[in-house]
Amino acid sequence: MSIPTTRPTAALVIDGRRTLGLSRDKFAELLRSSKRTVARWEAGQSTVYPRDLFELARHVHPNDAELAEEIALAGGATLQKLGIAPSLDATPLPPHVLVDAIVCAAADALKAVPDTVRGAVLAAFKRARELRMTVEDVEKAMSKR
Repeated sequence: MSIPTTRPTAALVIDGRRTLGLSRDKFAELLRSSKRTVARWEAGQSTVYPRDLFELARHVHPNDAELAEEIALAGGATLQKLGIAPSLDATPLPPHVLVDAIVCAAADALKAVPDTVRGAVLAAFKRARELRMTVEDVEKAMSKR
């Protein structure tokens, strides 16, 4: 998703630091800068170089992908261009490959051969569908045990 940024860079830096939950000192260390430079960025008194914005986007992305995209755009790039997010034009994997990945995850959890759990996984998905549960519903309910 590409969101045009209309917010000042200073606001993006402040939001990025808050998203990461860092003090100015720790934030400056993370971006290999000084506390004084960070203060100037946040006050809008100094230009944030694109490389610093790109580095910030890399760190913010796991916590807030939309903010990371906005930060990257402020530096003149996208998350895809920076290699942070998958390319939007990437060819999706065929469904059988994705299903094999799910079956293999179940087999790994059981320390079993994938072919031995395939039937059980299929039965579980069929039952979930019959009960009108989404994958998210099942995951949430199972994680409460």
